[in-house]
Amino acid sequence: MKQLLMAIAMLGAFSAMAIDAGRVDVSGTKAGITFQKGDANCKVEYASWLKDANQTLVTAYIEPAENEYRVMEFTLIPDKSGVVEISVKGQWDADVNNRQYYLFRKVTVNDDLLKNPDFSQKNDAGKAAAWWYDKAVLVDENGTPAIKVNHDNGAVNWFNVEAGKEYKVKAEFKRAQ
Repeated sequence: MKQLLMAIAMLGAFSAMAIDAGRVDVSGTKAGITFQKGDANCKVEYASWLKDANQTLVTAYIEPAENEYRVMEFTLIPDKSGVVEISVKGQWDADVNNRQYYLFRKVTVNDDLLKNPDFSQKNDAGKAAAWWYDKAVLVDENGTPAIKVNHDNGAVNWFNVEAGKEYKVKAEFKRAQ
């Protein structure tokens, strides 16, 4: 009985984690690249929920400001050179109906490493060029393009890293209305 109550308490605590938060993941898993975490204005964690990820997947998140864009910034240092994946999304919640949507209007790595960081270039299908997404949506936010995402409908891009070099990730986002 004691173990059951402890499991219920842990599940409740886990499901109450930062539900309302924009999120950026950086993954070196496919290339076997691990990351050292540096300075940040947000919560930065290794993906402990993935058995084989160890320090190859870093997730960063922060709560949105009320009705305005907020900048999330964090720094990573890879142990190897190669190609890594960056994705924008929302935080997870056990209840799929509580998985909030966010608008990301700019995502940069060292200011200029990501292609189409402001989602302004479109491909032939009308989607944001250089970004892969299925159900995320490119929207016009008062004349500025933004990508609307949640945990299950994110957008992905890629960039090259060099071992030992510092990479500063910045993402401007707000809660979608």
